[in-house]
Amino acid sequence: MTEETRRYYRLQPREVTEPRADMEIDGREIDLTVVNISPGGILCYVSKDETGVEKGGFIDKLTVRMPEKKPVTYSGQIVRTQTTPDSPAKFCAIEFVQFGEKVLEKGSKPIKSVPPSDDTDRYYLHRLESIKFPSEAHTIHAEIRINQMLYDAFSDIALRLAIEERWFFYEVLDSMKAQQPDYPDQLKMEFFRLCRAEDRSEFVKRKGSGNRFAGWLQGVFRRKN
Repeated sequence: MTEETRRYYRLQPREVTEPRADMEIDGREIDLTVVNISPGGILCYVSKDETGVEKGGFIDKLTVRMPEKKPVTYSGQIVRTQTTPDSPAKFCAIEFVQFGEKVLEKGSKPIKSVPPSDDTDRYYLHRLESIKFPSEAHTIHAEIRINQMLYDAFSDIALRLAIEERWFFYEVLDSMKAQQPDYPDQLKMEFFRLCRAEDRSEFVKRKGSGNRFAGWLQGVFRRKN
C-alpha cells in the first residue's frame, strides 16, 4: 500500500520522544519496540521468543504511552509478522480494532479528497510558526510547559477531532514543531488535514451502547402501562 492511499500518515518515533508500547496476550504482558504508528495501527518489533504472536492473533489490550501524555489503549488484530534469520526480533504489524466502546468498521468513512486551500493552510502554518518557545528550556518541566503551550494554541482544533485521532494530532504537532521549518511533505499534509478536522476515523460506537438508560426507562413505562 502506498503512502498516498493509506488512510493515515505513519509517524516515525524520534529518539527524544520515542513512544513506548506493550500488549497483553493470554494474560501475558509483552513489550514492543515501535517502528511507526498511526490511529489505525502500529508496526513494531517483538522478541522471536514470544509465543502466540502470529498472524490472525487477537490482542486483548495494546497500550501506547507517549511522553508526557495520557496512555491510549486499543484492542488489536495481528495482520502480519515477519522474521529475519540474523535478528532476535521479528516485525509485527497490528491493526487497531477497538477503542473503548468504539469498534472498527471498515468502509464506514471512505477516504475523501479534500482540495487544498492555500489561504486556510497558510493560516494554520502561520499559527504554528507564531508560537515562540523560550530557548532556555533545558529541564523536563520546562519542556512540558512548552508542549502545553503548543497544545493549548490548537485546543479548538483538537476538540473537533474524534478522540481516537486527537492523540495523533498532538504527536503531529510535536513533529511539525521539532522539524520547523523543514517539514516533510507528507507530515505537512497530515497536519493540514487534521487542522481542517477531516473525519477519517472508522471507529464507530457499538450498536446499543449509550442507549441503556433510555431502554431501561422505556421498559419502566411499559411495565407501568
